[in-house]
Amino acid sequence: MRKSSLKVICLIVIAGMSNVLPNTKPYIPRVGKKVFVNIGEPLQIQPVLDDVKEKSPVEKRKIITDFIQAEMKKLREETLELTKLHVS
Repeated sequence: MRKSSLKVICLIVIAGMSNVLPNTKPYIPRVGKKVFVNIGEPLQIQPVLDDVKEKSPVEKRKIITDFIQAEMKKLREETLELTKLHVS
């Protein structure tokens, strides 16, 4: 099997799951509730990987994780804005 050199990450945010599947007992799914799924644009991670080549493994994990978390935060905020438009 040939290893692909293209590194892509696809982020997904799901809002409203606690309305459908509560975090408290009874854990019974509730029907008729809205759930919003927002699939982000594919993230090209290769530029980040290129920047961390000379870093230690711990530094690499920190930089890559920070990058992904920042992008996830943006997508989460975008999702919350979209849910406001559809709930009103």
